[in-house]
Amino acid sequence: GGRPDPVGPAKVLDGSWRFHPGDDPSWADPRSDDRNWDRIDLVSLPSNHDFDVGLPGYLAGWHARGHPDLEGYGWYRRRVALPAQGDLTLLGPTMVDDGYEMFWNGKPLGGIGRLGHDPKVVGARPFLVKLPPSVGEHSALLAIRTFMQPGLGRDNQSGGLRSVPTLAAASFGDTLYNAQWHRTIAGYIVEIALPIVMFLLAVIALVVAPSMARPGFARWLSIALVATACL
Repeated sequence: GGRPDPVGPAKVLDGSWRFHPGDDPSWADPRSDDRNWDRIDLVSLPSNHDFDVGLPGYLAGWHARGHPDLEGYGWYRRRVALPAQGDLTLLGPTMVDDGYEMFWNGKPLGGIGRLGHDPKVVGARPFLVKLPPSVGEHSALLAIRTFMQPGLGRDNQSGGLRSVPTLAAASFGDTLYNAQWHRTIAGYIVEIALPIVMFLLAVIALVVAPSMARPGFARWLSIALVATACL
């Protein structure tokens, strides 16, 4: 999972961001005043990788940035400089605790998970969206609403963005998106081995059950293994 991104017309949106704990839909509006928000530097060293499968661009979350007890919602905002011409795409962060929505000049772009009164998070993954035309504009306001599932006993590095979005030319966005998917699959495919082994053990339990003193135990064991593998 540790392969770097391909090189092309793209800019990783690291650097200085504004952050505010809590949740207010008006914070997506570029006219909303964020001068009193926290200022944080979301910069990942080239040597930084996540501790699980080695994905690059790994960042410490809000627990390590002055909000050690925060759970639930937090918002990030920053101004993004735009190139003089050309269609643009935005690739969402590939690592987030635990879901997010992005807004471009106040307009929703989508994200990963379902946020709101009854949030549902599904785990971060690559996400690509085409940006609206920006003829004559020199910058745009990017706001990201993030949600961390409460009550899961996180560590002191958890919370919100664990990587940053990337702004890319439309001609290069698909290439970068595909590379992110290949890297994610390469990093996590090893976890498929766990359910495969459980299915194999379930088959073995059923095969040897007739020769056991307690065949019922082996059959119940196979059911438990299959159920755990499906989970």
